[in-house]
Amino acid sequence: MWKETLAENFAAFLDQGDDPRAKVHMKINQDGEQEEDETFKWMAEKILQGVQTKKPNLELFDEKISHLNRIK
Repeated sequence: MWKETLAENFAAFLDQGDDPRAKVHMKINQDGEQEEDETFKWMAEKILQGVQTKKPNLELFDEKISHLNRIK
């Protein structure tokens, strides 16, 4: 634990999460059918470059907090 910097450790923790950019985002078209939402893909490429979007779910946060409390 002490061999990594705080930034490295936190980055590794965040990397456990899901990235919304990797998911297929669906929308309902004019015919009432589901289709992939290309606007999200476009927005993600333009706006989210270099932005950390992965985030662990609350269970992982709870596990990490419990782990650190045990170490304390």
